[in-house]
Amino acid sequence: MRESTHLKRARRKRQSGVAAIEFAIVFPVFFLVLYALIGYAFVFLIQSGLQNLAGETVRQVATISTTPVEDDNDQREALLEERVTRLLEDSWLARFDTSLLSSERCPGAPTPTPERIVVCLGAAYPLPTLNLLGLRIPGTPEVLTTHASVFLD
Repeated sequence: MRESTHLKRARRKRQSGVAAIEFAIVFPVFFLVLYALIGYAFVFLIQSGLQNLAGETVRQVATISTTPVEDDNDQREALLEERVTRLLEDSWLARFDTSLLSSERCPGAPTPTPERIVVCLGAAYPLPTLNLLGLRIPGTPEVLTTHASVFLD
């Protein structure tokens, strides 16, 4: 009986520190998976918000574009600029450095014509990326972009 107690103590001494080693191995993997999940969730959240904001902006621009303006287009352009700026500032995406982009900086956007209004928006990605052995986590572009367009009758 005495020997079995002695063996149990010897086994416990050999096992001391195993939990710390297991934690040191598992925690970085767990942290990377968690950070990637949160990072990609932010991408989808911001992209969805940008798409909704671009759609609302193009609807607002379309209502102004069809409103008759007496003399000149400068008044219409100022009204358009003011409305788009207000929409961007009032959006919850304003904290992510949301801006109106030119059509050259918006990949995949259709070319604007007098009959087609195109609004292209971009927002800076808010989370830092982790660079590990050449891998970027999450692997996102620096600026998330989206566009919306509408045809005028």
